Amino acid sequence: MIQCVVCIRPFSDSVPVQADQKEGKMTALSAPGAMNPDDKAAVEAALRLREAGGGTVAVLCAGPEKAEEILREALAMGCDEAVRAEVPFPDAAFAGAAASALKAALENRSWNLILMGGQAIDSDVAQTPALLAEALGIPQLTQAQRLSMRGGQVRAQCPFDGREVLLEAPLPCLATVTDKLAAPRYATFAGIREAYGKPLLLLEDKGEAAGAGVLRVKTVMNRQRGRKGKILRGPSPQAAADQLLSFIRGEGLL
Repeated sequence: MIQCVVCIRPFSDSVPVQADQKEGKMTALSAPGAMNPDDKAAVEAALRLREAGGGTVAVLCAGPEKAEEILREALAMGCDEAVRAEVPFPDAAFAGAAASALKAALENRSWNLILMGGQAIDSDVAQTPALLAEALGIPQLTQAQRLSMRGGQVRAQCPFDGREVLLEAPLPCLATVTDKLAAPRYATFAGIREAYGKPLLLLEDKGEAAGAGVLRVKTVMNRQRGRKGKILRGPSPQAAADQLLSFIRGEGLL
């Protein structure tokens, strides 16, 4: 039976951000709200593996209190347990810091399979899973579009060079999935009600993530926005149209 931990994170969809030049960070102006799509596919994959062979599914998020909403969402989908590792956002968004925080949260848990989304829809770097697998010293299967268990082996069908290959790895291991794996199930009303009745386990930040990010930001700045207009004037609409056509050709747009 699997003892699966699914690592998830929220993402900022159309949330406004601004540059914090003093801290060297991009700061969201409001709380990120939705679960990363690939992570939601990982939750669905874990639940299907549990349904097929038994076991447990816990969901883990390294982030602030505002990230608890997506943990509740995962519980409503059917996860058995939810854990939040207290790490200030957005520092945990740096792959190295996130991997260190997740590793620390996993150290005192019993698990044999870790599932994660292939990449985050906002940062789009796909580094945290590889860094976490390396830190834990376990094999990694990447970008799985199908997952199954065979004995003590995890089987993953993954895209490679225009083809699909079948990969296997022994437990314990880490696998990442894409949103092509399966459409996530909808939470039922009963599931939502039960999710808000379950406790969330909180692991306090012990400083594991501090300084762990290999990324060093020298400076950030807001993009300067501005447009220069050109007013076309002519004795007639036809003359103005001729000027517009000449301008477009001059810019190489035709």
